[in-house]
Amino acid sequence: MAIYKYIDIIEIFKSKKCEILTLEKDYVPLMTLDYKCECGNIGKVKLKNFKLRTNGCKKCFNKNNNEEYIKICEKNGCKFIDKYLEKTAVKIKFKCKCGEIQIKKITQFKNLTMCTKCTYKIRSLGRRHTIEYVKQEFEKKNCKLLSNEYTGAFQSLDYICSCGNKTTIRYNDLQNGYKCRKCKLERTIATNLEKYGCEFAVQHISILHKIFVSSHKWKIYKFNNGKEVKVQGYEHLALSLLENKHKIKQDDIITQFDNEIYYTFIKK
Repeated sequence: MAIYKYIDIIEIFKSKKCEILTLEKDYVPLMTLDYKCECGNIGKVKLKNFKLRTNGCKKCFNKNNNEEYIKICEKNGCKFIDKYLEKTAVKIKFKCKCGEIQIKKITQFKNLTMCTKCTYKIRSLGRRHTIEYVKQEFEKKNCKLLSNEYTGAFQSLDYICSCGNKTTIRYNDLQNGYKCRKCKLERTIATNLEKYGCEFAVQHISILHKIFVSSHKWKIYKFNNGKEVKVQGYEHLALSLLENKHKIKQDDIITQFDNEIYYTFIKK
């Protein structure tokens, strides 16, 4: 942050038709300064905030005809609506050429005179690959791109996979090593054959055992009164329905006996 000399601060206030009242002997960098506007209004302001104003005090600033902001907006196809003076910045409300209404700091608006949506669009155009470049990337993967237009990494593109299958894929997925479902299935089968000796992992005895153990693993269900019981499978859902939905007291629910109870849930 720049530290101004007292003589430079005097000139800054004069340029906006104001007079600084804080004496040089009392001046300390970054302090709040006393000043008098040409309209006669006396106020206090920090130098960094005063520099943002086009003229004078807040009263004079609000009376300004906004010509500077209107010109900036019209130059870039936007429409000026209003301005706001905050503690650390001047903000303007405008209507973008795309129809979006937005509020921005004047410093941001001068750099990019458009809404956030249009800003991202312009930036993405500068970083976007050409269709020729994308075709070359497909060829490196032994694939053939059929689409003639490319708009972004997440666009679905028509192509012929290296296996001969005609389908769609996003460029981002291709770069991450993905191909069509047929290729994915073939890779999965090849991995399973190498690791387990069978096409699908669930066909291996060790995986089946893990599934069986997991499905029969004991869980703890806690009643509303604090009592805990061991349950398996979907029993915790059954107890929750009995207790919370059907309002059956915990003392009336039997959880330990020899007989079996059959219960069903949708799609279970």
